[in-house]
Amino acid sequence: ACPEDSSFQSVVTEALVLLEELFRYFDADGACALQFDEILRGLATRKFTQSDELKQCFDKVDTDQSGSLEFSEFFALILIWCQKTEKGPLKYFFPNGVNQVFVEKAMKDLIAATNQFDINHSLRLSKSELDPMMKEFFEDHVRVSVVGATRRRSACCDAAMAWRRGQGLSTHSYLISWSNLT
Repeated sequence: ACPEDSSFQSVVTEALVLLEELFRYFDADGACALQFDEILRGLATRKFTQSDELKQCFDKVDTDQSGSLEFSEFFALILIWCQKTEKGPLKYFFPNGVNQVFVEKAMKDLIAATNQFDINHSLRLSKSELDPMMKEFFEDHVRVSVVGATRRRSACCDAAMAWRRGQGLSTHSYLISWSNLT
């Protein structure tokens, strides 16, 4: 992990790049969606043994109940896993200790920032809560605009790495607040 600087937005942006690389590693069939078995196969080589707990998290974030996770759902899975596991929650996901610690810290910082803007403590960010968060922490990367009728995609952002699946940082930030329902 090598962010441009130590700013919040650089650290989170770099963590998202590392998570996208991890997503591609697990995505053995290249379908841009992860089956639970694909994640387990990737973790099995790293002696992961908590498959029941991971399955519970997987089912919780599979919001469309498709049996597979797109990147935004995978992102929520990682966030929940970081919240559920006390010591080194991502040690099996990132064999490189530096990347593991880096992503864990970025996720904790992102959760704290999201909670700061959750004015009504609903554990979900409304558009009026999300917009100020995105402007404060991602000012250089954000173009906020209304993009659709679904609440989950109430705002979109141009992020530094131009998300291939058309989802910006605001989608992931919204899922952070959703994943706090652990």
